[in-house]
Amino acid sequence: MNISTKFLFARFFMLTVGFFMLTVGFFQGVTCLFSRHASICAGHVLRFCVVISLFYSIMVNATSTSPVHISSVSVCLDVSKNTQGTLTKVENCGSVSINQVDPKQSLVWIQVHFDVANAGQPRERPLGLVLSAEASTTVYLNGVKIGRNGSPAEEAKNEVAGRIDKIFYLPDSLLIKQHNTLVIELSSHNRLLQIDPPIQRLLITDYQTPKDYLTNHYLPVFIPLGILIIGFIYSSVLAFQSNNTKQNLFIPVASLFAVIQLIAEISRGLFDYSYPYNGIRMLTILCSSLIVSFFLLSYVCKRFLTQRRKTALTVGCVTTLISVLLLDHFESKTLASVLLPMGIGTLITGYAAIKKARNALPHSIALFAFVLLTASSPNQFLDIYYYYCIALLFVFFFAQHAIDYKKEQEDKRFEQNRADRLQRILDEQKEREQPTRIKISHAGKTDFISCEEICFCKGARDYVELVINNRGSVLHHNSLSELESTLPATFLRVHRSYIVNTQFITSLSRSASGTGILHLSTGDEVPVSRRIMPKVRDALG
Repeated sequence: MNISTKFLFARFFMLTVGFFMLTVGFFQGVTCLFSRHASICAGHVLRFCVVISLFYSIMVNATSTSPVHISSVSVCLDVSKNTQGTLTKVENCGSVSINQVDPKQSLVWIQVHFDVANAGQPRERPLGLVLSAEASTTVYLNGVKIGRNGSPAEEAKNEVAGRIDKIFYLPDSLLIKQHNTLVIELSSHNRLLQIDPPIQRLLITDYQTPKDYLTNHYLPVFIPLGILIIGFIYSSVLAFQSNNTKQNLFIPVASLFAVIQLIAEISRGLFDYSYPYNGIRMLTILCSSLIVSFFLLSYVCKRFLTQRRKTALTVGCVTTLISVLLLDHFESKTLASVLLPMGIGTLITGYAAIKKARNALPHSIALFAFVLLTASSPNQFLDIYYYYCIALLFVFFFAQHAIDYKKEQEDKRFEQNRADRLQRILDEQKEREQPTRIKISHAGKTDFISCEEICFCKGARDYVELVINNRGSVLHHNSLSELESTLPATFLRVHRSYIVNTQFITSLSRSASGTGILHLSTGDEVPVSRRIMPKVRDALG
């Protein structure tokens, strides 16, 4: 299987997996809207799929070709060309690092030498020069012009901005085995941010279109993107169902801006834009990273600090902002925007773990692992590696969010059941002191019966059979629903056709079919429907 076939298969696989995961996430979100609590079991299944998908995407990314990266070039001060566009003189060249090349407000010529061992021999794919730069460029191979990206010029008014990414085809007819010479003319008058050197990537690899090259590079990132989108939907549903919506919005908002950051990152592989717009993209990545970190730090402070929350949050935010402003390079700024807040969060959760705070230890371990993985590979920051780490960190937060929501709902249900039982005791006491009497119509006359004497009521179309303690039964000309509205709180609806006086209940048993049976002190048995069974069990304590 050749490289292009592998990438085609990988793209199909990951898009399929991404669509599947988005569908599962939407289904889970809708399910949560109609359920009493989140399904933790379903969450485990989803997280398993996430880990497997991440593992496969790493393997796919590892199958890419090994390009020849160019890290040093020569800056030439004396270059001339003839009327046909062929270079006639390239002199006064000095070797510098590629990061030192910065045309700023001028025109710069750089020179690169490279060898091609199999020049002149048939090859499966032609070679290409990958040039990613915030600059307009013209490229010459062995003195012959092979392409142009925009139009470099001495003055800004004459420059035509080139694309941020360009791959120049290196014709086999111009290549020789040793000492091939690349000369690049470039200018960069229209940069929005003068932070990093304009040349970001210069390498020789198999030729393909710029969009295909960047799509292959960013393709594995679509799975972390799907994870974050699923998590945003899932955690947003939980937050709006929660009693404390404001506090529970920290994780959904953080995941939303993580999605925005990741979309801004991969937009380079989706859209072919001119280099001035790259500054907007970089600012979006930096601002999104700051917002993600601040919201995660807010979540940690709110959850694990009982006092001085605002002080800790303010110190973390101010320290991070000052560091971002003082650092020189864009990647260093973005790295600081993540590591400082997450490092402070690690200290807070670690201290809370020492104090035996609930769930503090798992949070401390997760944040420490994230900080360690990110800090140990700073050169891979803002690359696929980082987004795997951030996706796994958010998987942990999503899981904790679901667990907290489930516990919150269980506590809420417990408190509600306790309040209902207390109210029922008060109602029973009131009923004993002042029994409620209801008016019934039967046999052409009207009688009043004390509710404390009614054992249970059984619906029979337009009539209700009232079973009275030690007095048999009476037919009441009314519907069961209308009668229910007149009965005191000591009566409980247990079936579509039955209402029971709880004062006569002695026990509740469950049948093999899942329905229940109430045993009364009178010796009667009343069925309980499967749907109402949990409510009856909670009501009886």
